[in-house]
Amino acid sequence: MDNSLKRQFLSTLMHFKKMSASFPIECEIQMNELIIMETISKGCSCANKDFNVSKIQENLHITKPAVSQILNSLEKKGYITRQINPQDRRKISVTTTPAGDEVLAESMNLYDQMLCELFGRFGEENMSMLMTQLDELTKIFNQLKLELHCQEDS
Repeated sequence: MDNSLKRQFLSTLMHFKKMSASFPIECEIQMNELIIMETISKGCSCANKDFNVSKIQENLHITKPAVSQILNSLEKKGYITRQINPQDRRKISVTTTPAGDEVLAESMNLYDQMLCELFGRFGEENMSMLMTQLDELTKIFNQLKLELHCQEDS
């Protein structure tokens, strides 16, 4: 395989990672914080307000400590509150604060504007094909990781 193609691929991955984590400058929260706050906000409209770190971790494909770090950041900023469930002390209830709801609404609006513009310029069909290809690339990568891990254990 051509080494320049490998370098270009890795460089593109880094740019893509940077792009996916970036957010308009006007936003007070990072994208991962936004996604977690949106999840909390949607969950809080349900009867069950217990926050499931494992589900968030699975959805975002990040570690549990990373989720905890994001929650700590959001709590420090005054955007969420956490309370131990009195009926089951193993569960933590997480809710957004009024300030958190306001920042979430503003950030979601900016994010939606940015995505609409991005989809408009790149094209919905191109975006759909890109997502399909990235999903396939991710599946192949995860399969390779498992295969290499199994080889190490042998």
